[in-house]
Amino acid sequence: PEPQRDATASLIDWRDEKGIPDGARERSGVVKAITSKSGEKNGKPWTRYGIKVAFGKDELWLNTFSETAASVAERLKGEKVFVHYTETERGANLHAIAADEIPF
Repeated sequence: PEPQRDATASLIDWRDEKGIPDGARERSGVVKAITSKSGEKNGKPWTRYGIKVAFGKDELWLNTFSETAASVAERLKGEKVFVHYTETERGANLHAIAADEIPF
């Protein structure tokens, strides 16, 4: 059965535990794809997730190491989301994602 709404907040939104940095962009878009890449650094395994979000005709890959963020994006694939992200020389980093319009 589908979990109850109030018990599923983590399934419809995610925010980086480090918080959202000053200057982060806030935009609404549609989740188009989710990818992952895994590896090991200094003996520690890691997985980086890419979340492709379309903002009108523009598309942007947002990166995160959060499995929870990737799960939220997967659940909201094809739907409108609200994201917070920063752009760096190495790409765009996701800091928060949530359903843009939450039905009640």
